Order: sequence, then C-alpha cells, then structure tokens
Amino acid sequence: MRIVVITSIISPRLDYMLRYLKNRLGAESVVASTFLEGTRPDLVLYYGNESPPADTDLTVPDSGLLKKGAVVDKNHVVEELSSEDFLLKEGANCRTAIDFIGLGFFLLSRMEEYNRRDSEKDSFGRFRSDDSVLADSGLLQIPIIDQWIKQLLDWLREVRPDLELLSPGFGMQPSCDIDTFYAVKGKSLLRSFGSGGAQLLRGDLSGVGERLRFHIGSAKDPYDKLELLVRDAEKLQSKLYCFLLFPSKKSRPQDRSGLDEKFPFKKEILKWGNRIIWGLHPSLYSNHSAEIILREKKQMEELVEQPIEISRQHFLNLCFPDTYRALIDAGISEDHSMGFHDLPGFRAGTSRPFYWYDLEREEITTLKVHPLVFMDASVKHHMAAGPTESCELVSQLMEETYTTNGIFSYLWHNSSLSGFDGWKDYRRVYEFIIERAEKL
Repeated sequence: MRIVVITSIISPRLDYMLRYLKNRLGAESVVASTFLEGTRPDLVLYYGNESPPADTDLTVPDSGLLKKGAVVDKNHVVEELSSEDFLLKEGANCRTAIDFIGLGFFLLSRMEEYNRRDSEKDSFGRFRSDDSVLADSGLLQIPIIDQWIKQLLDWLREVRPDLELLSPGFGMQPSCDIDTFYAVKGKSLLRSFGSGGAQLLRGDLSGVGERLRFHIGSAKDPYDKLELLVRDAEKLQSKLYCFLLFPSKKSRPQDRSGLDEKFPFKKEILKWGNRIIWGLHPSLYSNHSAEIILREKKQMEELVEQPIEISRQHFLNLCFPDTYRALIDAGISEDHSMGFHDLPGFRAGTSRPFYWYDLEREEITTLKVHPLVFMDASVKHHMAAGPTESCELVSQLMEETYTTNGIFSYLWHNSSLSGFDGWKDYRRVYEFIIERAEKL
C-alpha cells in the first residue's frame, strides 16, 4: 500500500510520524507532497485545515502540534483525546474528528515530560502519572494510539478490500527485574538472619522459615525463581527478558543489588544460554550519566559474556531528554522503561515499540522504546490494590491490548515470587496473567 500525504507542512516531526504510520499500517511507503503527481497512490491523505483536494480519501485536521516550538494547551489536548468521535465516514471518503497525527506525536515524543520544574516531580525526580494528559482524560489504561490505528485499518479493509495490509497480531512480552539475585545464597548465616530479623519485626514468619530451610539444605533460595519465569515465558511462546541491577557503586541503599563478586553468579547466569535475554538495569541515579551507564554495561557484559544492548531503568527513573541520550551514548539500542511506576497502563498511548524522537534536537533517534504495561509493584505498593482487584485490572489491560493487536509487556520481580514482604497472596495475580494469556 502506497500512501501520499498532501500537506504544506515541512517538519522532521511530520517525517517521524510518516515513518511511524508506515510501520503501523503495514504500508509500502508513506510520503508527503504538496500535490498529487504521477500514478495515483492507494490512499491520499490530506493533513491541514483548508478544503481538501478532490481526490482525497482521508482528511486529518492540523492542530499545530507538529510545528517546532508549538505552544501546547493541556486542556485542549485533554479535550481532543476525550473526544468520542474519531473516524467520520462520508461515503467512500473519511475524515478524522481529531488530529491523531499531532496527538500521536505529542504522546510518543513525551512532550509533556520535558522542562518540568522540580516541584512537579516526585522524590526521585520522576514525572508523576497523575500529571499526564492520559490520566486527566481517563485514558491511561487505554492504548489510544493503537485504537486509532485499528479503526483506520478496519476502515481501509472495508473500502480497499484488495489491499494487502500487514498488521501484526497480539503478543506477550514477559520480563523480570532482578534487583537482588538471591535472598540467602552467598550470605553468611549472620547476614541472612539480619535480613530475617527485619522480616520477623514485620510479622513475616514464613520468610524466616524459608531462610532457615535454605541454610539446612532443604529448600532453594527464596528468590531463585528464574526456572519458573523462563518456563512460563516459553508457555507464552516468548523469551524472558531479565534486567539485572549490577551497579558499579553500591553507596545508595536503593542500588545494593546483592551481587557479590566473590560469589559465582557467572555460572548461575551462563547456564540459561539463549533461554533468557539479558539486559542492564542501570542504577537509580545513573539516569543522567552515560559514563556510569557505560561502566555498568561493561561490567555486566563481562558477567554474561555477551553484548548488552537493552535496558530498563531502576525504579523506572526516566528524565527527558537526559536518560535516553545517556543510554544512546552508552551503546544501548532498546529501552523497556516506558511505564509509570505507580500506575499500570499505557504511558505513551501505545503498547507497541517505537523510536524515540529527541524534541530538543528535533531528530529521530536510533533508540527503540518498548512500552511497559503492567508491573507487580505498582498494584501492591502504590495502588494498595489487593490480589482480586489486581486481577481485574490485569484482565482489563490484557483485553485492551488483545483487541488492538498490541503487546502485553509485564514485569514481575523474582523477589515478589518469594512470598516475602506480603507478596504471598499476589502469586495468584502472576498465575492469572499466564492463564489469561493462554486463553487469548
């Protein structure tokens, strides 16, 4: 399918969205022009606010979001996103009620996350989910861009049944963040029960028992859950993505990974071969520094004996544009941090990967961004949702992802499967994800 976009706009932002549409619509080409010339393409899209040319198939209004230095009215964006209308059919022709191209760029580029004052961030410097336009419009749990794409594809199949439209189907992307590899293994009895004493004070008797059983040789380490995670990923016809926290400095409590260089973790990691895709979990405060990320990346490459090209930020600590620039400079080509730490959903309005656009430099980058839809800690720690409520939310998110042919990317920490620290009842949420996916 060849698409020509008739428009007066000349902008790298438009070029970015044309590439995005080409990929999402399965088109052979999507090019911009000021007029039609040569052989008529399969689809003529007019992007602008004047009367469209006579041969136009699809008309999209221009909201100005693709112009450099565009002043964004948040209330207007929320109103546009909240519109119940999208495709307005007029016989064989069609127009959209909103500028889905400009709004799509706004969401994908994370325009709203730039230039935030410190008072508008949380204690770790993160953009808060409740400040997002998707939260304001009630769409954070809806992959709105994917919905637009699906409606366009459905319309095209209706009016151009002869066209070959290559749209991918639903997929699962399981992942695990290993903040601490083992709870007990590699630790002395004294160190182990130092941690166990903290559990005892919280009333977590099962955790203390697990530690004791390990030391007398009758149980595996409580955090040793990779076999389960890998097996379940393979059930879903996927591979497990594991992001390993291996900081070069352990001066901050949040960055103490438990990886002791004197303990043979290399053997434990190498035994998985290609059943696990290893990625870097950069330390919490590395998100502004390519130097720190590169040091940790090289350190991990020595451990796993393979190049590391993917990452997910510890605590999902993203700061635009610094974090993504630092990752690119450190040789990372794909990042899996695009999710809010406190709420599951679709931070960029989509479940499918896309390339990051650097707004300040006005350029398309080589960094591929993989959205994260669901994280275990979000429901337990931040939403205070119980297992039943969490399963209901998972079901909704998976259904939204499935009906829009998206990718349900979920994160479950190995430590969460231990049952320690109040996680015992949440095991059924993890199992629900696997069972639900197998039925889709």
